[in-house]
Amino acid sequence: MTPKVSIIMGSTSDLKIMEAAAEFLDQMEVPYEINALSAHRVPEMVAEFAKNAHTRGVKVIIAGAGGAAHLPGVIAATTPLPVIGIPIKSSNSIDGWDSILSILQMPAGIPVATMALDGARNGAILAVQILAAGDEEPDAEIRRFQKRVGPEDRQGEPGARSDQTSVQDELGVAAGRRLFRSKYVTGRKSGNVFLSGCLPSFFFAYRSSRINPSRTRYCPRNR
Repeated sequence: MTPKVSIIMGSTSDLKIMEAAAEFLDQMEVPYEINALSAHRVPEMVAEFAKNAHTRGVKVIIAGAGGAAHLPGVIAATTPLPVIGIPIKSSNSIDGWDSILSILQMPAGIPVATMALDGARNGAILAVQILAAGDEEPDAEIRRFQKRVGPEDRQGEPGARSDQTSVQDELGVAAGRRLFRSKYVTGRKSGNVFLSGCLPSFFFAYRSSRINPSRTRYCPRNR
């Protein structure tokens, strides 16, 4: 299955934030992929990814980074696809402001739709809304989701949940997240790590000098 959304982060340490986007896409049954590629450490791989994403069927890119968060802007400068930026409050961040401003203050002609600090889930919601503009299936899914969202979820902090729907009922991933972290977070902090999958049912990570689409698995799962 071809991924419609590509989630990319500057470091695997950003996974604890960016997995919220993967969880929501999993809930909406939108096929996606996840990459960890640093705009500073592996710029050639980032450029290759950005130039070729649309040729692989990707429709929207969600890019998250902390500190000097240039990744979303670098991708936006190269790809024709819409880019959603997720500023992350990383360990070397200046209270998150450096990440926010690095993504928000883009020059004219190179837009990045910037979410709130650590707002990966909102980024995924926006990605599905973009897809829904031209596809009836994600349109129906996002409409069902919006009916379940209460005022607290609309106005609260990124990732907040309404009392009407429990975390387990909405995402069903608590156990999978724990297993996912134990399997994956032992990897390198940045570089050529590639992860693809549909949480929590299956996931894997591997290191390679090139992205190898033949080794990826996408969701929704084949049943």
